[in-house]
Amino acid sequence: MGLNKKTVAIGVAAAALVGAGGTAWGISAFGPKSVALNESDVVTLKPHEFRSTVPVTGTVAAQRTVSLSTSLTGPVESVDVKVGDRVSKDQLLARVDTTELNQQRAAQVAQQNQATTEALNAVEQARSAYSQTQERVNNGLDQEVNAANAQAQQANNAYQEAVRKFENRQRQVANGADPTLRQQADAVRQARAQVDSASIAATREGVGLIGTGLGNGAQALTSLGNVVRSVQLQDQAKSGDQGAKSDLDTLRAEAAAPSNPLGAIDGALANKEAVNQVEQARAALAHQQAVYGDTLAQLDEELATQQSQVAQAFADKNAAEVAAEAARLNSRQQLEQQSQAVDQAWRGAQAAELSNQAQIDNLNLSIAKAELRAPMGGIVIATPSPAGAPAQGPVVTVADDSSLLLKTEVKETDLDSIREGNKVTFTTRLTGPKEFAGTVSRISPVSTATTEAAGGGGQAPGAASAATSQSGASGNPRPTFAVEIKVDGNKDDLRIGGSAKADVITAQVPRALTVPRDAIFTDDQGKDAVMVVREEDGHQVVRQAKVKRGESNDFDVVITGGDVKEGDKVITQSSRLQELDGQRVDVAAE
Repeated sequence: MGLNKKTVAIGVAAAALVGAGGTAWGISAFGPKSVALNESDVVTLKPHEFRSTVPVTGTVAAQRTVSLSTSLTGPVESVDVKVGDRVSKDQLLARVDTTELNQQRAAQVAQQNQATTEALNAVEQARSAYSQTQERVNNGLDQEVNAANAQAQQANNAYQEAVRKFENRQRQVANGADPTLRQQADAVRQARAQVDSASIAATREGVGLIGTGLGNGAQALTSLGNVVRSVQLQDQAKSGDQGAKSDLDTLRAEAAAPSNPLGAIDGALANKEAVNQVEQARAALAHQQAVYGDTLAQLDEELATQQSQVAQAFADKNAAEVAAEAARLNSRQQLEQQSQAVDQAWRGAQAAELSNQAQIDNLNLSIAKAELRAPMGGIVIATPSPAGAPAQGPVVTVADDSSLLLKTEVKETDLDSIREGNKVTFTTRLTGPKEFAGTVSRISPVSTATTEAAGGGGQAPGAASAATSQSGASGNPRPTFAVEIKVDGNKDDLRIGGSAKADVITAQVPRALTVPRDAIFTDDQGKDAVMVVREEDGHQVVRQAKVKRGESNDFDVVITGGDVKEGDKVITQSSRLQELDGQRVDVAAE
């Protein structure tokens, strides 16, 4: 046949390859010292875009979905939209029956009107009482004050008469020039002035020295003694004296009787200092009067008797003046209390009005909640509560289709290659070959099965990929993880709920030199290599060339460096034809 032994050997080797499954190669003996390769057995290195993708299936969904519900318990009165209707923001979608709330509001308004009328009547009554008291005080018609002033005037007249009689007798005895008597008389006058001042001051301090309502000065002095005694008993009770405590309780009970309207005991305990000043002033007066009386008795018994009458008249005058001051204070206090009563009645009216208005406002707010309006523009995707049904749970659900998502599930084995920010291309069954773009916006850190077991929902209806139905060797479903893809750019014709097929781009090289995965093998030095067909001396010769691999997918590997370049022809299954290294080949067109 004219073939040498080497050609025959190559032909036999080629035949053996073909017989071993190399029919796709179409290798055959072709001419002396050469091997024929089909054009499909080599790939010419040309720059092109390389992508590594993870295929998934999913469902188109709105990024924002709002289910409208109400806290009202009445039935749904009307639902004004249907699933698929496009709505605008604030559009009325449904209404809940408010018959009962309207009745409550009407009753509350009536109650408010009645309460307001009653409160204003109370204000008017308080103002009337205040005006009457004010007019009585301004015109000097306060009977209590006038009676107390009259008693004080009468007591003062009696005192002046007693003083006049004493002075007349003193002139008759002709002892007015005695220096000792003059000094003692001055001391008595000063002591009496001090008693007057201390008594009035104590009364103004609120001690209430029992002047009002007492018939005479003796009663006033007795009550004053009780006041002083109460102060002493309080000090003893604080030191643990139970007897003093019991006596103090008795005095307080007596002070609460109608004959003691000013409550002097509690007033005294609250103004101890003022009581002590009165006690000291009266003690000093008693001492000065005793000394003066003894001196007068030595001189003239009748003169001493008249001085004693002066002392009694002074005590009556002091008590009457205290009572008059207390009456005036009581009148002013009554006027002040009535003024406060006016203010209190007015505040009560305002508080009642505010309280009732607050209840009405709450009812108005509840009635306003009966109208369910769209929070944004979008599409109605559910109306689970028809007219007449109880308003429990969502009544209308609206989806904002201006921002869409693709919800999908990714197999556990693919999840490690996917990152947030990965670009995505997808098509939908409804839009045919039209391609849309998106970006991975969220990857759940928890598997769908775990989320569903915890009652947290998980994937959206129809969002599961085929991976969720696959099972492992044990028969258990393989874990999948929810992934959300934000739809970018054009969204025309996309329908919420539509199914989609997507490719998540995990790697992308704009201008890459790639070879089939089977074109790369490991040489004797453990390095990656390919078989390249090159021109040598006018012949096509197979040579082994080292390469550096980069990104890869299920079919191709990116060559990032090595002994190959653009335009080289690489045998697509170099790993099976390493023995062709250095052999001439002819690449035949198919």
